Amino acid sequence: MPICSRPFCRHDLQAGVHFPDSKVKKSSNTLSEVSSDGHTLSITLKPFDEEQMKAKPSIGTAVKLK
Repeated sequence: MPICSRPFCRHDLQAGVHFPDSKVKKSSNTLSEVSSDGHTLSITLKPFDEEQMKAKPSIGTAVKLK
């Protein structure tokens, strides 16, 4: 997948982590999404509006597991 350095480009960048033995209880990143089975956490950086850009989007997160 191509990665673009322009802030409002249409290319998505996704980071994900799979926890096969635990379920994700909570993530500190507002951009994170937990899979339906609860074992995978994904953070998708996508085109942002101006308000989201002010929040300085990041792929860093703190995760609580069950």
